[in-house]
Amino acid sequence: MAVGSYTTTDHVQHSLAMTWNGTTWRTLKNPAGRDLYAVACSGGSFCMAGGGPTGAERWNGTTWLTMPGPRGGLPSLTCASRTLCMRIDGTLASVWNGRSWHDSTATDICSGSAPGPCGLASVSCGSATDCMAVGTWTVSQEPVQDPIGFFWNGRTWARTEPPGVAEGNPAESNAVGCAGGFCLATGGAYNEVDGGGIAVAGTWNAGSTSWTDVSPDLGVLCTGGLAVCNWTGQVACASATNCMTLGGPAGIHWWNGTLWQA
Repeated sequence: MAVGSYTTTDHVQHSLAMTWNGTTWRTLKNPAGRDLYAVACSGGSFCMAGGGPTGAERWNGTTWLTMPGPRGGLPSLTCASRTLCMRIDGTLASVWNGRSWHDSTATDICSGSAPGPCGLASVSCGSATDCMAVGTWTVSQEPVQDPIGFFWNGRTWARTEPPGVAEGNPAESNAVGCAGGFCLATGGAYNEVDGGGIAVAGTWNAGSTSWTDVSPDLGVLCTGGLAVCNWTGQVACASATNCMTLGGPAGIHWWNGTLWQA
């Protein structure tokens, strides 16, 4: 499923949704509203999209249904099933339970005693009991930032630290993709030896207590004082041995479970 918008010759904007069947794209009957900006599917008969006149649209395999969305819209949207979708927006997490959107039991999952703010950038669910949200935590007044992760087990959030933490140097995680109990997170960090921003990445398996560093060696991606340059904008995983990254200055990369390939 792909979503977006189109504009007619009389300058009126409409929502657009298209499906891919392995061979061709098919345009669906128009969803309501003027634009859809995010979509996540758990199967051919269930998708959730952000946008429309009330903030959310739901696909049931045949038609789009307009429904209320959570406050703040649906950035960084993921769905594990018909009864579990997750979205994060800065510090707020909301959950779709099959009937409506509501704030999770840990509404402000970035709360804590760090000097500066915590902001979440991406979330992905491999199953109803395996979701990971990643972002950045300001750990000192300089400011210096570290990557941060929060794992959802179906009931509560638990804090984790993705790779990229370097004493006194900034780093962040900005994208994550999960499949089953496996997650892959990407981000950037400043490296004093190289004198610029480098790529960082880590893998997580359900039951783990820590991440495994699988950062690719892509050289310096950006330069400047304490520069941090995220090397990818999105991550999607079909399994622990099949993930794809998209966007960023390093282009598209594929993870086969052992190695990165451009």
